[in-house]
Amino acid sequence: TFADRKLKLGPHVMGTGEHFPEIVTHSDGKYPANVFFWVLFVYPESMQTDVIEIFHEHATIGSQADTMFGPGSPALEWDSAKSYTREKVEFYYQSNASAVYPPDVLFYKLMQKHGEEPDDGETQRPEWTAPKPDQRDQKMIKVDETKTIGEVLAKDGNVIPGHPIFYVVARDTEFREKFLA
Repeated sequence: TFADRKLKLGPHVMGTGEHFPEIVTHSDGKYPANVFFWVLFVYPESMQTDVIEIFHEHATIGSQADTMFGPGSPALEWDSAKSYTREKVEFYYQSNASAVYPPDVLFYKLMQKHGEEPDDGETQRPEWTAPKPDQRDQKMIKVDETKTIGEVLAKDGNVIPGHPIFYVVARDTEFREKFLA
């Protein structure tokens, strides 16, 4: 299902560990499976974070931004300049944030996540050391807020590092210019 959706998973790069996507299937088989993500939003200017534990693959980043920053949403305590408003926030992800898990390593990790070990008597824990990503391949990519999270995560160069991570910055700020430099 991950391959069908063109999702590439790799080891975590932050201290939040791995939160692999959840695949929910319907027992009657009439409906396609749905994927839900645990998503970390990082505000690099303040080093604050927000977590969305259940982000449906067909929801857009824009709809989530409406919820987080729209009318009636609480102000961010640390945003004394009131820079982080719906009209001014932008979302980015880091391309090639980590190496992609080889299929056997990913399979083993997914089995472990569900409390299972392959029991065919022959499968061993795969040995793999993640290569360090080439920093020349790592860039901040602006997210098209009209795209679903599934579409954004399936883009070439987007490797999900343990879980999706989106960086939130305010447009027209000195910090934004430094962050994207």
